[in-house]
Amino acid sequence: MRRWISLLAVLAALSSPVHLAAQDADDAAALSQQVDELLRVGRYGDALPIAQRALAILLSLAVVVSEIAASAAHAPAPLRGA
Repeated sequence: MRRWISLLAVLAALSSPVHLAAQDADDAAALSQQVDELLRVGRYGDALPIAQRALAILLSLAVVVSEIAASAAHAPAPLRGA
């Protein structure tokens, strides 16, 4: 039973908004690097859809961060570290 609880805790942590946001940030950084490479060699048409995908990820991250900030603002003082 303890193994299942531990497994559920790990799965919950991996699917948390913070963990997913970190993965998305890594993905956006990798895409941005691809865009830089493509622009450097003059492949502008190939760079555009990748840049659009990176931007979409960054915009979704902005939403996640604002939701986390809003929920933290409503948390009791001991949970906010105040």
